[in-house]
Amino acid sequence: STSSNRNKMKIQKIGHSCLLVEEQGKRLLIDPGGYSFAPIGKLRLHDVGAVDCVLITHEHADHCSLEAVQFLYANHRAKFASHAAVARFLEAKGIPCEILGLGEEAEVGGFKIACVEAPHGATVLPPPPNCGFTVNGRVFHPGDSLVFKLAQPPEVLCLPIAGPWLTQKAALDAARALTPKLVIPIHDAMIKEFSLDGLYARSKTYLAESGIDFRPLLPGESFEI
Repeated sequence: STSSNRNKMKIQKIGHSCLLVEEQGKRLLIDPGGYSFAPIGKLRLHDVGAVDCVLITHEHADHCSLEAVQFLYANHRAKFASHAAVARFLEAKGIPCEILGLGEEAEVGGFKIACVEAPHGATVLPPPPNCGFTVNGRVFHPGDSLVFKLAQPPEVLCLPIAGPWLTQKAALDAARALTPKLVIPIHDAMIKEFSLDGLYARSKTYLAESGIDFRPLLPGESFEI
């Protein structure tokens, strides 16, 4: 980090688009979906531990697993935040959710969260509403979007790198246009393990040309900024 008096922030990849962010003893989980946890992912849901805050970008099951959100609420009384469509979905299941409007900022579970306009990429079926979130002004997670309307580049961009609604080049070009310091690839559960290394290596080379550090994390891996 550029300034010695900034708090250390730890970012851990859980799986697919699910990340755990820790700062000043508080823990925040983004997009706990069905691909993030065993048996599909590597980590089990209860390995994540207690969380203070859960953010959900949209209601697709690979970003919002009903089993996961019910577990996080029942066991940790986590505070949930999202846009209105996700809030309706969660509240129908008995999980209270703070609604954030696009462009709105709020403190949730000890984190400063901004809700950013980020429409879902085009899919075969009509996509649900999707938003992005900045966390403590440092990390941006766009959900399933490559359309980022941010006033300034984030320190860390969580970048969807694979999926039926994007190409690798479109994803990397969106990152280059935004110019974050660091990119963590997400939305990669559908890529076979034997081809992930090559995908990551090409991405790293392409973004390095723009001075952007591309930092893949295996499930369970973390680093500090």
